[in-house]
Amino acid sequence: MHIFQVHMQGIAVGRAVDLTRFDNYDNLLKKLEEMFDIEGEMCGSSKKWQVVYTDDEDDMMMVGDDPWPEFCSMVRKIFIYTAEEVKKLSPKIRLSANEEVKPAKPDLDTVMNTEDQSSIIGPGC
Repeated sequence: MHIFQVHMQGIAVGRAVDLTRFDNYDNLLKKLEEMFDIEGEMCGSSKKWQVVYTDDEDDMMMVGDDPWPEFCSMVRKIFIYTAEEVKKLSPKIRLSANEEVKPAKPDLDTVMNTEDQSSIIGPGC
């Protein structure tokens, strides 16, 4: 199965995306921006929104951290959150090579894999 639900923070109704229609993260992110009418807000300079997903073990991961084929085989649901919300989801997120966010208390309902989160930005679009 390659059709997955995408939920965006603040929007009650999710949408479906067929990953077989994309070859890489850039194309997926551009399509998500179109679907949710947020062009330039994930891939542009503002990066207001971040994309995370739950994998087959129900761990929450950042989109772009794994090679595209591996992501396609592991993803179960995709979520779009504000950059601020993503910071709350993880006790430690690397923003860039030299800048880190201080640990924040994660939401009680969120299960998160924090071992390998090399980027909250995801791939460049």
